Amino acid sequence: METKHGRERCVRCGTWVTSCGKKVYAFDYEINKPVVVSPQACMVGCTNYATICTRDAIEFPSPGYIRQLIRERKVQTQAKNLLRDLPEEYDVRLK
Repeated sequence: METKHGRERCVRCGTWVTSCGKKVYAFDYEINKPVVVSPQACMVGCTNYATICTRDAIEFPSPGYIRQLIRERKVQTQAKNLLRDLPEEYDVRLK
């Protein structure tokens, strides 16, 4: 997650873009910055880019804040319902 301070620190090195094996990012050459193009491919909890950014231009919310959102948005209940309703997508025996 990029913040205002992060944008000021970013040197547009492209590390996000070239290092992401999931191809979440692309580089916008017109505005000279990395952009998220496939957020659905992003791995939950991945902090690789915050860790490797030498300018601390990437920041993520605290785990406590994320857990609060999970509770508020009832993510675990939704996951349980998906497992119950769509076994053809999640059953290991059907893979």
